[in-house]
Amino acid sequence: MSEPTEFSFQQLLQQTMEIQQRAEQMRSTLNSTVLTGISDDHSVTLTQTAAGEFLSVAIDPGVFDKGSVRELEATVLSALKDLAKHVHENRQRQASEIIPGFADWSER
Repeated sequence: MSEPTEFSFQQLLQQTMEIQQRAEQMRSTLNSTVLTGISDDHSVTLTQTAAGEFLSVAIDPGVFDKGSVRELEATVLSALKDLAKHVHENRQRQASEIIPGFADWSER
C-alpha cells in the first residue's frame, strides 16, 4: 500500500496560477483569432473573432441586382452557417489543446 500524498498548499496555488495563465492565453487567442464565413456563391462574407464578436459583413453589390430579398436572406444565411461551422471547429481545436482527446469524445 502506498503512502497518502501530503496536501501541499503551495502546489495547489501553483496549479491554480497555471490554470489562470492558460485561461488568459486562451482568452487572448479567442479575441485575436478571426474566423470567416462565406456564402455558397461567395457573394456574402462575414467575419468574427473566435470569442464571438462580429467584425464585418461584406455583400457583393451585384447581389442586389440579381433578385429578391429572399435570395439575399438565403445567401446571408449560407454565410452564417459557414461561419458557425468554423466557430465550432475552432472551439473543438481549442478544447482539445486543453483536454487531449476532447474532440474525439465530443463527437460521440
